[in-house]
Amino acid sequence: MAVHIGDAVTHGFVDNRQKGRLVGRIWLRGRSRPLQLDLVGNAHPDLAGRRVYFRRKDPPVAFTNPVALSDLQRGRLGDLTARKKVEVPTLPTLPLSVSAEADAPLATKPVEAFYLEWFTPDHQRLVVELMVFSLRRSRPAWVPTAQEEQQRMREVDHAWQRYLAYWDSFIARLDRSVKDPEEPWDEYDYERFLKVCEARSEKYNELVERYGDSPEARLRIARDMGWDADALSLDEGSEAEDQEESGEVAGMEAMPEPDPAREGRDWIRTPDGGICHPLELRWSELLARVERALQRRLGRARFLAHPEAIALLVQFRVTGSRLTGALRGVAWGELEVEGGLVVACLKRALHALHETHRGLLAACEAAGLGKLQVARLQRELFLVREAILRLMQEYRQR
Repeated sequence: MAVHIGDAVTHGFVDNRQKGRLVGRIWLRGRSRPLQLDLVGNAHPDLAGRRVYFRRKDPPVAFTNPVALSDLQRGRLGDLTARKKVEVPTLPTLPLSVSAEADAPLATKPVEAFYLEWFTPDHQRLVVELMVFSLRRSRPAWVPTAQEEQQRMREVDHAWQRYLAYWDSFIARLDRSVKDPEEPWDEYDYERFLKVCEARSEKYNELVERYGDSPEARLRIARDMGWDADALSLDEGSEAEDQEESGEVAGMEAMPEPDPAREGRDWIRTPDGGICHPLELRWSELLARVERALQRRLGRARFLAHPEAIALLVQFRVTGSRLTGALRGVAWGELEVEGGLVVACLKRALHALHETHRGLLAACEAAGLGKLQVARLQRELFLVREAILRLMQEYRQR
C-alpha cells in the first residue's frame, strides 16, 4: 500500500550513474537512521545518469507513520524526476475550524515538484514529493536514448500494473469476508464492509494521484476500478443536464425537521442554523479552541508554517468527518440507521481520535504550550472519547 513519507523528509541523495540501478539515502525527521535505497531502474531523463542531492526548504513533520520501514529499501524504481507538475494553493491556509463546505475552491498555481517513487517486494509503494526544495546534480554519466526512455516507461508501467494487481487481490480477499446483505448484520459485519469501502477508496485516491482528473484520466481510472467506462463516458456527456435536473429537484425537496423530542440528545441546531449531533458540534468547538491556542502561541504567520500544528488540525478534521459519518443519520432521525452500523462507524472515529491525541501532544510540545493549557485541551478530548464509548454501548444494546 502507498506510504507517503515526503512530509518528513529533510534531505537526501540519489545516484543513477550506474545504468539500471539507483542507490541513495533519505533522512527523515524523527528517524535516527536514514533510509538506504538500492533499487532496480532508471530515473526520468532530467535526472538519469546523475548523482542528485535534494533538500527541503520548508519545515518537515516528524515521521509517525505506523507502517514499519526497513532501513534498507530494495525493489523497483517507479518515477524519479524534478519536473512533476502539481497544483499548489496561491492563498494562505484558511482556519481549519471553518467548515469545508462553506469555503470557495482555493486558487492554485502549477509548480514543478521533486518526485521519487519505488515499489517494494512486499507490495508497498513509497512516495517522496517535495514542492519547496533545492537541488544539486552532477553531470550525467550517461544519457538515455529514446529507445531506453521508452523501455523505462514500460518497466515503470509494468511495476504499477503489478501493484494494482495486488490491490485487486487484497480487495477481493476483503470482499469475500463480507456477509450476504440479505442476512442480519452486527457491528463486526459492518466493520468488515467498511474495510472494503476504505480499501476501494484508497485505491481510487492512488489512481487519481497518478492519472489526474482529466476526462481521459477518469475513463482510465474507471477501467482500473472495474467500473463500466462506457457508461461513465455517457454519464459525463449528460453531466450538465443531470446537474440542472438535480438542482431543480433539490430546490423542490427539503429535509423534514428532526423530532423535537430528541433535541439536545440526538440533535442540536448549529449557530448557522444547521442540524448536527451534539458530539459533532462539541468536536468542532474543541478544534476551534486548539487552533486559537496555537495561533496565540505562535502567531498567525508561524502557525501557517508550523508542520505539527497543521498536521494536528488536519487530523482533527479527519476525526470530525468520521463522527459526522457515524452520527448524521442519528441526528436526522433516519429510520433505517442500524445500531451495528453506528457502532462500527464510531469505532473508526475513535481510532482517528487516538491519532488526534498523539498529534495534539506533539504539536503542543513543538509549539511550547503551557502544561496547564495542554491538560485542559486533553481533558476535553478525553471527555469526547468517553461520550463516544457511551454511545457505542447504547447502540450495542438496541
